[in-house]
Amino acid sequence: MENEISDEVKASLGFETLKKIGSQKIYEKTHISKAAIEALLHKSFNSLDRIQSQGFISILERDYDVDLTHLKSELKDFFDERDGVKTSGTLLIPKERKKSKLWIFILFFAVLLAAGFYFYTQKMSQEPSKKVITFNEKKILKVQEHIETYEAKLQDEINETVEIVEQNRTISTLLDPIMLPPLKITPKKKVWIGIISLEDHEKDQKTTQTAFELDPEKNWLMVFGHGLIVISQGDEVFEFESRKQLRLAYEEGILREVSKAEFIALNEGRNW
Repeated sequence: MENEISDEVKASLGFETLKKIGSQKIYEKTHISKAAIEALLHKSFNSLDRIQSQGFISILERDYDVDLTHLKSELKDFFDERDGVKTSGTLLIPKERKKSKLWIFILFFAVLLAAGFYFYTQKMSQEPSKKVITFNEKKILKVQEHIETYEAKLQDEINETVEIVEQNRTISTLLDPIMLPPLKITPKKKVWIGIISLEDHEKDQKTTQTAFELDPEKNWLMVFGHGLIVISQGDEVFEFESRKQLRLAYEEGILREVSKAEFIALNEGRNW
């Protein structure tokens, strides 16, 4: 019980520590956008993406050595509840039941017609044929009207079901994952660049002054001969002005500057 209380207190203190540090200083250290940091600190999850926000929290835990277990749990509960509202159950079972009811209805009236035909043949010898025929014609027309009315109502319900299914497909399309814009690197002057994939640790290097792009869906390590570099991703622009060697890490859609020691740790103990 004492360990559980200690964990809860530790998680609470970690979150309060970040709030005291403030979004501006956190942004300067982690390069997470200020809007995302403020949304997490105020628990305004509506403007966040599930996967990116989990990545933000992992970076904050690592860079500030804090426990944000409670924040992760609240974030998961929020997205689970929001996504659960948008799911809909199957709509085809009622339609199948109504079809089965239609056949029962038709069978019932078929039996009724057979009974009417039987009484009609029995009365042919006793009553004028004109009267019997008129009676049965009216009966048949009434049955047909009932069947047509029921079929029309059933078709309306089927059309409503199809419309709801189409609406759900539209909602599903709107919920497709958002693709990140390319990570564009533009040297201000000629520079040596080393690039390492964090997925398979394959390396590439070049000396260039020409801008080029990296796949934003992958994780990268980058080292530059100097820091006169501009990196942009959509509307976000990061401009570096150092003439010293620059090391950057791009993980889970987040770009940040790293020290030499952290670079070596991420690169499996290698300087390059």
